[in-house]
Amino acid sequence: MLSWVLPPSTQTAAAASPLRESRVPVVWPGVHVPNFSDWRPGDIVLVHREVTPLGLAIQAAQAASRNALTRAGSACSHAGIYVGNGMLVDATKNQAVAEQSVWNYCQFRALQVRRITDASIPEADIADIAVFARQHIGESYSVLEAIVSKLVPATVPARDALYCSTLVGLVVADATGIDLSSDPSHQPLHPGTLAAHPDLTDVLLEWKQL
Repeated sequence: MLSWVLPPSTQTAAAASPLRESRVPVVWPGVHVPNFSDWRPGDIVLVHREVTPLGLAIQAAQAASRNALTRAGSACSHAGIYVGNGMLVDATKNQAVAEQSVWNYCQFRALQVRRITDASIPEADIADIAVFARQHIGESYSVLEAIVSKLVPATVPARDALYCSTLVGLVVADATGIDLSSDPSHQPLHPGTLAAHPDLTDVLLEWKQL
């Protein structure tokens, strides 16, 4: 069943579409697969309700934010960029910026996928979001910046101090010229801010058969 939020793989038995997915990643360990044929390189992947200590802390901080947009999306605790073939690039505390399978998240956590749909932005520029994301692979995750952004209002993405959602903001700006944190009401640029950001559109999601 198509929805704005893809439930975890562990909850798909009754909800999976009977249709087969036409774009199955080369390596996919699950019994079902997300509708990757509707995903595009450059899409923003948001992880809901991560139950690690860091994930819970992020959700709590977002829920208490003075920013209404961030509070609205507070269930999202992580963000990355889809780069194709079932893979995303993200900045995590343990791995820095790396490319990994969407499966690492969707097997246990709900996902939301959003994209730039501004008609004035060429599709090639939107696809370049994935290219720019890969250029950051290997860069370190800034725990300090992640903490400061929760404590100090109106912080904006810094190139030398990345965490998950600032990586997203920087590569979107580099590829398309769109600054997702230009409006003070979109600062700091947290996962929750991206989840409710008016410049992004949700992609309908569902689980399909292999």
